[in-house]
Amino acid sequence: MSELYAVEINGDGDAGYPHNVVAEIGICRVDLGSEDFDTVYHDVVRLDPLDIGKASLDWISAASGMDARELYFGSPAVEIAAHVRDVLAGGDVACFDIGEVFGKYLLYEPWDLTHEVSVMPSVSLRIPRNAIPVQGTMLNDRIGYAYSVLCPGDPAGVGKGRRALHLAQMTSEIIIMLRSHGLY
Repeated sequence: MSELYAVEINGDGDAGYPHNVVAEIGICRVDLGSEDFDTVYHDVVRLDPLDIGKASLDWISAASGMDARELYFGSPAVEIAAHVRDVLAGGDVACFDIGEVFGKYLLYEPWDLTHEVSVMPSVSLRIPRNAIPVQGTMLNDRIGYAYSVLCPGDPAGVGKGRRALHLAQMTSEIIIMLRSHGLY
């Protein structure tokens, strides 16, 4: 394997399908040989704020900082899902927590990446003990904590970003760090 794709999402809640949907997706391609990554894809899913309700809007805002306007002007989920399948088809994918991203969201319609990709182990399973975040916190917080411990100096340049693309960039840098130490 010479490359893999780091995939992260922001949903409109924590339960996953069928109660929650993907609100945003970010994808980076990690070149394992050169130990570098590039941004491949990012988009916000069109969600009508009136349809998803206040609790989902509050969750999205707390998790990512997105607002109702961004969701309203997003792209249709079926179009994003088709593009994501094209980008990832036949590739190896990784997430900080596979269960949170694929198990709860991307194995179901309209995404259905079941037979499209090879899913690698969760990045979080390979991190050293001192970088293991507190379970029970939001996925964004867990990724941010591990990233701050393992990749000091913010090499991805995400600052305090919490968007799906920022999460994919942080996960990419964590993968690169783990790979350089023979841990992933």
